[in-house]
Parts: sequence; C-alpha cells; structure tokens
Amino acid sequence: ERKESKYRNQSVDENLKLWNEMISGSEEGQKTCVRIKLDMSSDNGTLRDPTIYRVNVTDSHHQTGKKFKVYPTYDFACPIVDTVEGVTHACRSKEYNERDEQYKLIWDLIFKDEATYNNKLPNIFQFSRLEFVRTVLSKRKLAKLIERGVVDNWSDPRLPTIQGIMRRGMQLGALDRFVMDQAMSTANTEQEWDKIWSYNNDVLDPKVGRYFVVSEDSVVINLKNVSKDNGLASRVVPLAPPKYTQLKGKTKVLEISNKIMVERFSINLAIEKNKKKNETRMILMNWGIMNVDKINYDQNDKSKVISIDATFEADNKNFKGKPTLTWVADNGLNNLVPLKLVELDYLFNYVTKPKEDDEKKMEIVLEENKAETWFETNGFGESSLRLLSRGDIIQFVKFGCFVVDKPYLGRKSEPAVLIYIPDGKEKKMSKEWEYLSKCKSGTGSKGKM
Repeated sequence: ERKESKYRNQSVDENLKLWNEMISGSEEGQKTCVRIKLDMSSDNGTLRDPTIYRVNVTDSHHQTGKKFKVYPTYDFACPIVDTVEGVTHACRSKEYNERDEQYKLIWDLIFKDEATYNNKLPNIFQFSRLEFVRTVLSKRKLAKLIERGVVDNWSDPRLPTIQGIMRRGMQLGALDRFVMDQAMSTANTEQEWDKIWSYNNDVLDPKVGRYFVVSEDSVVINLKNVSKDNGLASRVVPLAPPKYTQLKGKTKVLEISNKIMVERFSINLAIEKNKKKNETRMILMNWGIMNVDKINYDQNDKSKVISIDATFEADNKNFKGKPTLTWVADNGLNNLVPLKLVELDYLFNYVTKPKEDDEKKMEIVLEENKAETWFETNGFGESSLRLLSRGDIIQFVKFGCFVVDKPYLGRKSEPAVLIYIPDGKEKKMSKEWEYLSKCKSGTGSKGKM
C-alpha cells in the first residue's frame, strides 16, 4: 500500500522535539522512529520512506552499554560504514537485491557532495545465499528452538551457528577451504554437509592423537602371566603411527594390566576370524600378542562371551594374519576414565506432504525433527584421557574423531563428554562403530530424504 504516513510532512520543530525524546529514551521516544523521505510511489518497496533510526532501551551494546538509546537500522548504516571504512566492493547476498537501489540513494544523499571520502560509491556485487540440506539458517526459526528448550543455546552443537559447529569440532582451515571452493555465483545452491565435514577430517586426521575406548558392553580378558602386582605398570607409546609426521615425537603413557577390557563386538569378530584360520592368537594394539586359552560363555546364552583367559606372548613378533583389538587396562585403582560418546542428528527432516493450494499434488518440505537428536553411548577410556581439556580433539581408534565437550575431573558421577565429529563419509570408520552408533541417519554424509 503506497499510502503516505500522516507524519510525513510534519514540521521540522516537531521532528526535532521527537528526536530529542528518542535520544532520552522517554516513553514517547520509544514509540517513535525516524523515516527517510525517498519515494512513496516507487515500485520498489524499500524506497517507500524506510525507517533509518529506532530506539532501544532494553538491550546493552557490546561496547557502549546503555549509553545510547538511538541506533541506525542496518539498511541506513551499510552505505555509511562501507564508505567511512574505505570499502571498495560490497558483496551482498541477492536477498538484498531490491535494497541495492536504496543503498545507492542513501549514499547519494550523504556523500555525493562530500569531498572527505573521495566521492567513491562502493561497487556492489551479488552472490547467492548458501543453504545446506536438512538445515534451517533463519535466526528467527532457530531462536524458537532455543526458546522451547529443543536446544540449549546458540552454541548448541546441533545448530548451524559458528559457535555451534566450532563446538562440534569444525576447524577454521576447513571453513576456509569450503568457502574458497564456492566461488561467486548468483545461482541458489543447497549444499550437502558431507563436503565440509570431509574437508574438516582432512585437517584433523594428520594432527590428532590416537586413543583407546570401549563401551559398557565390553568383555574382560584375564592375562594370567601378567603380574597382579603390576597395577601401576605402563609403557610410553607414540600418539599416532609414524606416517603422521605432525605428531612425530609426541607420546602418551599407556597403562597395562593383567585385566583388560575389549569391545564385545570386536571380540566376536576376532573369534569368528580365528575360527576360519584355526588361529588362537590376537593382537593387542600398541602392546603385543596374546594367545586365547579359554573363552568363557554365559551359562544362559552360550553365544555370549563373558570373559577370556589368555597368555601374553611378549616375545612373539609374528603379527601377520591376526585380528587386532583396541583395549583399555583396568588395574583396579580407578584408572579408567568414564565417558559419554555423543552423536548428533539433524534438527530438521524432509517430509512429503500435500500442497496447501492443491492437495492432489505432493511437495517435499523441511520440518522440525520430532525424534531424538542427541544420542549418548557410555564407555570407558584409557587413563591418559585425564589430561585432556575442553575443546581438545582426539581420535578414538576404530571410532573416529571426537571433541572434548566436558573433561573428566576425577568424579565417576561426572563422566567426560566427547562429541563425535562427522567425517563426511557414508560408512562408519569400522564395523565396531557401525554396530555401536545410535545415529543411523548419516549426519555428516549425504542428507537422504
């Protein structure tokens, strides 16, 4: 509606009076805004006397607090700030298409006859808005999720905010590479998450240390020839294999014991593999070879392994053809680190439903995912995990990369929390992780509908 405001031709004196009310933040001032006279007859709605100043007495400015009560709108501030700061090329997403003319008109009114800033109107370039599958980037819609308690805050790792994805383990190098790959295009695109997470994995893989973890569903292996009095025994091992040169010379202390814990699923795979080869030996990664003497099964379920009795063969160096196990040592001195492995799912899903204007036709729309999106798996990690701090990133062998969201401070009632970092691949790193994973949608890989 191209109807002029009744205040459009108000006197200068009345306008100045109201302006002072705005500056003071009075009740009258809070009801007032400043609009700039442009063209109420224009086909471009952004030129019909847009608002350029509003009052805000509620929120504090991050630098000046509540010193000022009046603030310029984004549309009014852009051409001014760009020019004052010497911006030569203003790159704006094409949602601002209609506002480009407004930008130029405001610039003309302020700077056209002003010599201070060399009369140089910034060049405006448009690019398309970047979208991601199963993702909503609207701050208004995301704010509703926070208000309703679906997510905790703006740094929740399920949100596509900078704080959120950084908390989930995203690296700046991956963001840089992804942005450089996009180029300047005006064509709308909806990107898969797998690409950016794959770049992220490329950044992380060469520089993160390798550690061992098992879930609660683990099997105890009793090594009968390892001394029980060896509770504080340990060995120093590299943080990663030799090919990872960024970690050359970096080590960790790996505790060993006559009692170790191994993932049940891993043991079952190893037993099946050995049966086919008539083999009884297995490799304990970063330690050595053990020979299985006896497999103890549940009396009520003959297929369920309860424990294994084995002999450690310190001098055996024949590793060829034997299954490899990751493990953690339980020395009986509370050395294990209780932890939660967290997986995250999409907050939104594609659904097919009838069109609002034609129920006979179907359309694919993005709707909030009503199912669980935060999954936890309880487990135990090796003792060296006690040294990690919040934000540290590691790789659990056979599982993948995780970022420490909450470190372990020595209280069993408060386990460490580590968030899984997607690697951009459709398949999990191993059969063990595929079995344990509670998030089956493929977060980080292609967003299937």
